[in-house]
Amino acid sequence: MKPTYALRFLLVVVMLPLCFSIPSPASAQGEPWEIVVNDLRDLPDYGHNDVCDAVYGDSETQCTLRAAIYEANKHTNGDDEGVLIIIPAGTYTLTIPGPDENDGATGDLDIHPDYMNITIEGASAATTIINAAGLDRVFDAHYSTNSVEIRDLTITGGSLLGPETTSCQYCGAGVFNSGDLTLSNVIIRNNRADQTDFSNGTGHDGGGIFNMSPGNLLISSSIIRDNSAVRGGGIFSNSALTIMNSTISGNQAFSSQTHYTSAGAIENYGPASFSNSTISGNSALYVAGGINNHNTINLANVTLALNDSAYAPANLGNDSSATVNLRNSIIAYSGGESGAANCSASGTWNSTGYNVSDDNSCHLTTTGDLNNVDPRLGPLVGNGGFTPTHGLLFGSPAKDHRPGFCLLFNGGTVTGDQRGFNRSDGYCDTGAFEGLTWPVFLPAVRR
Repeated sequence: MKPTYALRFLLVVVMLPLCFSIPSPASAQGEPWEIVVNDLRDLPDYGHNDVCDAVYGDSETQCTLRAAIYEANKHTNGDDEGVLIIIPAGTYTLTIPGPDENDGATGDLDIHPDYMNITIEGASAATTIINAAGLDRVFDAHYSTNSVEIRDLTITGGSLLGPETTSCQYCGAGVFNSGDLTLSNVIIRNNRADQTDFSNGTGHDGGGIFNMSPGNLLISSSIIRDNSAVRGGGIFSNSALTIMNSTISGNQAFSSQTHYTSAGAIENYGPASFSNSTISGNSALYVAGGINNHNTINLANVTLALNDSAYAPANLGNDSSATVNLRNSIIAYSGGESGAANCSASGTWNSTGYNVSDDNSCHLTTTGDLNNVDPRLGPLVGNGGFTPTHGLLFGSPAKDHRPGFCLLFNGGTVTGDQRGFNRSDGYCDTGAFEGLTWPVFLPAVRR
């Protein structure tokens, strides 16, 4: 027989189970309520009672990830400063089928912080892995007046396959966001949104992430790689998007049913700002292997390289009514069957100087801008820090290119590069990487 709640409270104090912690006097003064997952299985919570427990009738608490999120969604203690879900190292595989259910009992993991902010924290991106195993998407963060942060874990195995739809039922195989979401030190990899009928692919967007209005998405020190979708293999966003100190690589705009795909890395329809980040090695079967922009996008200290598409542009596309603002960025090494140009001819292009491009398609006409110049980038590898980067080879014109400090469009000073290495030497290296690298081999670059 399951012990009464009072008896269970005593058992918690005596046995110190891993599932949750009793608020201390300090937590009553503003610390988050902690829930510690202690069970790798995918089981729902048996009921909301501020106890994370998925197995009714067991004398010990079995706190699964699904149960922890359910309790966090409904937690209302006003003395707590949010909820912190701690996920130890391990692989947490989703096994309960049931798409389109939004309370988290089946299918993907639904996060809707109705009463307070929720933080989900793994041990590290290398050791804490949340795997949908092709069952559904992984996380669905619903709109709320409260915020969600996911950090120090890997999100993988999301799969959304279905016919054409206008409801976005098959969007965001890794993460679907319509709220205030921060991703920090996260790897989002090998997630897929694809169609099963011969159509134009509408509703199969954002293989890694779909960011829907009124969402506000911040991605920091993270890796988005090897995801695929019809549009926006890595990310599809039609709301506010900020990316900093991150790498987006190896994503594909791909469909098994249609030839028209766009934006291997990012399909952007909302206001966006990227800084100290690398977008490399993404591809599209049709157009824009890198970024396809339909709004206003700011690129400061960004390296955009080696993105491929069958038709121009390969690295950076811009809609006729959209605006691209460039500062201290590298755009180079486009590819594709047609030898596509780096940038598109349409829309508005503004440069604040000191950009480098290896062709003349990116509308760079301001002080310090270099066209038709090889930036001499090393391969995309681990050069220090959490994310892979393209180092600068000896003789790179990007080295010490801009006098003074690296700046953002809002006037802020960038004191470190993408890896966190010092940029405060009085000169700003163009792109996401500061300094020179000395590889044992030269990079294979394509034009």
